[in-house]
Amino acid sequence: VELEPGSLPSLRALAQVKAMQGDVVGAEQLYKKALERSSDDAESLSGYGALLRDGGGDHVQYAQVLIDRAVRVAPDSVNSYFQKALCHSVKEEHGAAENAFQAALRLDPEHVESLTGLAGLLSQPPASLEMNHSQAGVAMGVELDGSHE
Repeated sequence: VELEPGSLPSLRALAQVKAMQGDVVGAEQLYKKALERSSDDAESLSGYGALLRDGGGDHVQYAQVLIDRAVRVAPDSVNSYFQKALCHSVKEEHGAAENAFQAALRLDPEHVESLTGLAGLLSQPPASLEMNHSQAGVAMGVELDGSHE
């Protein structure tokens, strides 16, 4: 496959390479350049969103905005829904993550990443059942302080 220098596919591919190499700044610059060329390119939006999501912190909110936009401009993009699910997972919005994984699977029932993500999400116990040892002891009427007398 031959890519034209400066084309959207080239910019996205180079951004992905930079991200894999740990050059987040370089990847971000390339995604921004791609979005300057086409502000509604779903692959660039979701790729840039994924880069920001993986950075964590305050970047996750902006990542969500980019990924939601990717879904709006390309509602048939499995990757956009998959990235949306991962973003919701990072934010611990499990219901929204499940919905996004399911949306990706409606488009491609064999999308391995979405199948794996949904399985992992569904295998987690509900938050109401998660307790540390101290909480479990209190729930049973026993104080567990870690000592073994």
